[in-house]
Amino acid sequence: MEGNYIDKTRVLDIKPLRTLRPIFPSGNQAPPFVCAPPFGPFPAGFSPFYPFGSSQVNEQAPHLSQAQRQPQIPPQRQHQPQNLSEHSLATPSRPLRSSNGDIEPVESTLKRKTPKKRQLSTVNFESGISVAERDNGNRELVTSVLMRFDALRRRLAQLEDAEDAVNGIIKRPDLKAGSTCMSRGVRTNTKKRPGLVPGVEIGDIFFFRFEMCLVGLHSPSMAGIDYLVIKGGDAEEEPIATSIVSSAYTENDRVNPDVLIYTGQGGHADKDKEASDQKLERGNLALEKSLHRNSAVRVIRSLKEATHRVKIYVYDGIYEIKEAWIEKGKSGRDTFKYKLVRAPNQPPAFARWTEIQSWKTGKSQRRGLILPDLTSGVESVAVSLVNEVDSENGPPYFTYSTTVKYSMSFQLTQPSSGCGCSCGNKCKPGNLECPCIRKNGGEFPYTGNDILVSRKAMVYECSPSCPCLTCKSKVTQMGVKLRLEVFKTVDRGWGLRSWDPIRAGAFICVYAGEARDKSKVQQTMANDDFTFDTTRVYTPFKWNYEAGLADEEASEEVSEEPELPLPLIISAKNIGNVARFMNHSCSPNVFWQPVSYENNGQLYLHVAFFAVSHIPPMTELTYDYGVTRPSGAQNGNPVYGKKRCFCGTQYCRGSFGRSVEFLISGSDCFWFTDTMEGNFGSYTDKTRVLDIKPLRTLRPVFPSGNQAPPFVCAPPFGPFPPGFSPFYPFSSSQHTPDLNQAQNPPQHHNNNSEPSLVTPLRTFRSPNGDVEPSTVKRKITKKRTPLVCPENFSSGISVVDRENGNRKLVTSVVMRFDALRRRFSQLEDAKEAASGSIKRGDLKAGSTCMSRGVRTNTKKRPGVVPGVEIGDVFFFRFEMCLVGLHSPSMAGIDYLLVKGGGETGEEPIATSIVSSGYYDNDEGNPDVLVYTGQGGGNADKEKQTSDQKLERGNLALEKSLLRNSPVRVIRGLKEASQSAKIYVYDGLYEIKESWVEKGKLGHNTFKYKLVRAPGQPPAFASWIAIQKWKAGLPSREGLILPDLTSGVESIGVSLVNEVDAENGPPYFTYSTTVNYSESFKLSQPSVGCHCSNACKPGNLDCHCIRKNGGDFPYCGNGVLVSRKGMVHECSPSCPCSACKNKVTQMGVKVKLEVFKTVNRGWGLRSWDPIRAGSFICIYAGEAKDKSKVQQTMGDDDYTFDTTRVYTPFKWNYELGLADEDGSEEMSEEPELPLPLVISAKNAGNVARFMNHSCSPNVFWQPVSYEHNGQLYLHVAFFAMSHIPPMTELTYDYGVTRPSGTQNGNTLKATSSEQLEPDDYEWNRDLLNDDSFDLSLQQA
Repeated sequence: MEGNYIDKTRVLDIKPLRTLRPIFPSGNQAPPFVCAPPFGPFPAGFSPFYPFGSSQVNEQAPHLSQAQRQPQIPPQRQHQPQNLSEHSLATPSRPLRSSNGDIEPVESTLKRKTPKKRQLSTVNFESGISVAERDNGNRELVTSVLMRFDALRRRLAQLEDAEDAVNGIIKRPDLKAGSTCMSRGVRTNTKKRPGLVPGVEIGDIFFFRFEMCLVGLHSPSMAGIDYLVIKGGDAEEEPIATSIVSSAYTENDRVNPDVLIYTGQGGHADKDKEASDQKLERGNLALEKSLHRNSAVRVIRSLKEATHRVKIYVYDGIYEIKEAWIEKGKSGRDTFKYKLVRAPNQPPAFARWTEIQSWKTGKSQRRGLILPDLTSGVESVAVSLVNEVDSENGPPYFTYSTTVKYSMSFQLTQPSSGCGCSCGNKCKPGNLECPCIRKNGGEFPYTGNDILVSRKAMVYECSPSCPCLTCKSKVTQMGVKLRLEVFKTVDRGWGLRSWDPIRAGAFICVYAGEARDKSKVQQTMANDDFTFDTTRVYTPFKWNYEAGLADEEASEEVSEEPELPLPLIISAKNIGNVARFMNHSCSPNVFWQPVSYENNGQLYLHVAFFAVSHIPPMTELTYDYGVTRPSGAQNGNPVYGKKRCFCGTQYCRGSFGRSVEFLISGSDCFWFTDTMEGNFGSYTDKTRVLDIKPLRTLRPVFPSGNQAPPFVCAPPFGPFPPGFSPFYPFSSSQHTPDLNQAQNPPQHHNNNSEPSLVTPLRTFRSPNGDVEPSTVKRKITKKRTPLVCPENFSSGISVVDRENGNRKLVTSVVMRFDALRRRFSQLEDAKEAASGSIKRGDLKAGSTCMSRGVRTNTKKRPGVVPGVEIGDVFFFRFEMCLVGLHSPSMAGIDYLLVKGGGETGEEPIATSIVSSGYYDNDEGNPDVLVYTGQGGGNADKEKQTSDQKLERGNLALEKSLLRNSPVRVIRGLKEASQSAKIYVYDGLYEIKESWVEKGKLGHNTFKYKLVRAPGQPPAFASWIAIQKWKAGLPSREGLILPDLTSGVESIGVSLVNEVDAENGPPYFTYSTTVNYSESFKLSQPSVGCHCSNACKPGNLDCHCIRKNGGDFPYCGNGVLVSRKGMVHECSPSCPCSACKNKVTQMGVKVKLEVFKTVNRGWGLRSWDPIRAGSFICIYAGEAKDKSKVQQTMGDDDYTFDTTRVYTPFKWNYELGLADEDGSEEMSEEPELPLPLVISAKNAGNVARFMNHSCSPNVFWQPVSYEHNGQLYLHVAFFAMSHIPPMTELTYDYGVTRPSGTQNGNTLKATSSEQLEPDDYEWNRDLLNDDSFDLSLQQA
């Protein structure tokens, strides 16, 4: 530094932070401080306040020696509530006031009392915080201050929402609430200090900067750097930094969660000045001084969460400043940079947020994940099931439901008239003409961002039938909006927590289940631990705002105690939602609030859960279970439950739940388990209290797939093609299952120890099998005999596997279908099509597979389909039907009917939709789909001829919108490289809104806006990105060369590296052919064909077709039909110039990319989807003499050897499935007239970059053709199954068999030596060796 610099390390008498564990001074040992004022003017209507008032400006910095001689003040505890057994979580009781709490509707003449605005005064207000507590806080006091601030802020926000904003006034209730709390002493930790702040814990979250100011974590309400000025002896004073806020407005590096590159403050442009260099003053100077003094700095990270519309601040702990420098910013001006490193051994905070984001984006998988969505798609946001404690596979069986099921005895009579409001689209706060607002005492119960303002006896919400469709007074009816997780606790069974931060007053969920009659509870629910009882005794606590703090009169105080018109007891033992997993705590972070709304002439009561205070991510959510008060119990006496409490909090009562039938008076709290004479006479407790397991510790048992009720698939709309009759599941033999019968299904043996991926939601039923309504007549073509499964054919798929699939089974079903389809297409191509017949091999193959049980996931369900992954591609709609993704073979909307029993009736909910392009679907945004309903069109002309109706699929989408039920979306795409449409499974979507509008031809159409659920891997978005790459907007990230082949291939092959700085593979000559040496020239080749223009399938006079056994080897679209010993193609010299039997000679026809892998060198993948059986490329290079290979190719890793041993697999169609004679089954093993060894070390094509896999998606097939009197052999690669874009292409490299090895022995692969024939497994470790990777250029 310039000038004289005096190191005053003796000031705080603290040893350097990087050498020893820091020992920070207690609050009374630290020197007095001067708060750093906020930079910039205060908003309109706000004046400076303590500690920013003018009275503080002229104070001189205190002398250190004087500060050290200050008398020590012993810390004082905050006064406790009067009843220690009922400890308050928040603030002590004081005169308060909330809304008037009228439960009954009031007359239209009701006037809401608006408090008079007056100057802030502290004359009649007592904060309840002593001077000592204001200087030095504790955890309880910090929590209390934050809750009191937020309660006041919510009240002020409620008042501002109720009145029209005056032009020019800033609606910032947080600033007003903060200034009020500051001026009236509702704050703590005013004694500024470096290091730890008493009562503030690492990981605490704040939604407003004023909250950090009130608890002493960071004083400035706007500035990013907080500091204090110190001086020692006669030396000049200097600042040291105490805390910084890493906001998005500065260029902070967040790649490493434990390292922060912080940009200094100042130099930003404003209205009057341009950007300038930052200056070494104030906060910047304080950071520089802290660097030299090794003084620790508190770091608060600011984050922007998708679930919140405001910034969130996370206290990330203590950091050390390691270095500082100056560099040019984006504006070209000098900026100060500071590198801060997090001190070790601190609990995770920001690092945990980073980890959660990686879980949501799919970059890393949640450790211990059992199910990605416990709700099976019922909730709009998935609820994960996780166990990181033991091997338990899940909680006990229950049916997931989002509502309360009322029995007949709970049907309420004489409900009020409902909302009946004329508010239009939504109710407006302050509108006393709205009956719903009047029922809430004239005030809107929620703020504009859906936060509950106050606890009250009852919250009245608008009805689902109210005209205010987008009203903010339906918060609890919108379902779960947080990313929750059910997890296994260490000692309390299963619990609930959130991946998202939760704001104080935010809605979490309702308690769903079955409502019970109070008079029958004792007999039917003795062993029901999943019970919520509103009649229990709950510990009272204060949560609402303080009337005195809000300058309101406290004369009409409203109780926060719930008041229900009748006892409400809900059992979630058999039916429930995530609320059943919330554990008990005597100091909970969640509270319950009764909520009611009216619908269809009935009044519905619910128990809704809201956050007591701000809850950081991954914090267990708990509420007070309460205790059942025995008959005759006196108020004021503590009541103890039979369940032992494991919450471990400071104010733990020791028990909860159903009460012990006696009272314990005084402070002697002990357990009695034998007969006792008490206030209620003789009582015998047969249960030893301490031996009872906690509420959620019983072993969960998920139902196996065969326990779910039967289903009927939604039929396709429109007639079946000629020659095809309806088949299962579209036949009329299915009936609608009854609710009671469905609960006792026949038992099947299931040896699968893993839990079902889908929790049964409820008893389902589908349409009754009628393809069209009975009033609709259609032309039925001549029916042929339905396909009947032969007695000797077995699908090989068990009943359990047919109902619930997995990845392997889904892949197998699709491959078996496509193999059969290729065979049918081959046969149809070989014969002249009869007049009027439809050549649809896919329909014939699909109906055959359906009737013969080659299918899976027949148990229809919403949400995730087992074994089907997001991004999977399908070339035929029947493929989606066979794997249970989308049942109708033609209709765009699949749905099922939900039957709930009683008088509730049934209604459809959509399970999946296909955005096919036949309707006007807006697909501009990859995560948003504006879907057009079905119907009203002409099936032949594909035009809309009439209005669409709200029935079938359209009605199902509408009901799914109201139920917040997710829908699977399949995108139909038209690829230039494919002749047919492709279907891409894009994951789960949420229906956000619906409306009716005029179509292009003037008819009414239904529109549905669907938004993709977050945290899913990209699918359709990847296709959009690829299309932009192809168009050059934008350029492919990591692109090294646009065409590695330099124009040799007709379609360019990109070279991409997104991993490191390597600029490409070693040099080689790009070639598209096999270069044969002299010794490989073959004599006496056979003659070619004499077909004109093109060889015709079925023409046995064609010499080339006869060589292929009489069958054309390819379908009409160039897809290989079957693997065989050798495929014989037509010669380039044959007269059939446009022949389809020259597929491998046409070169690469897909857009390929050579890319750098993470751990396997260079690899190959495609921008285009690749169809099963499609040709990819040949293995080009130099053909070698097998006898010379050992001497010349010892170090050649780019070798393809047809003599190696390859893992056998089945790819061809099944003769029994195709009704063909199986006596002469074709061998799939390659047969070559001589050994073929090809080296691509010096010359080759893209095939040299394909890596090995034990489960490949590409296979090789020998192909030959004749030219100029010579026979040419090639190794051609074909797709084993459908391959989505950007999927790495791999094949089996095989293993060289040593001499003397017996057939049947499995070999190990090694880099340079051969193993003994007794080795009976692949050496997986050696497969990862560089020498076994074709993508590496040097041995």
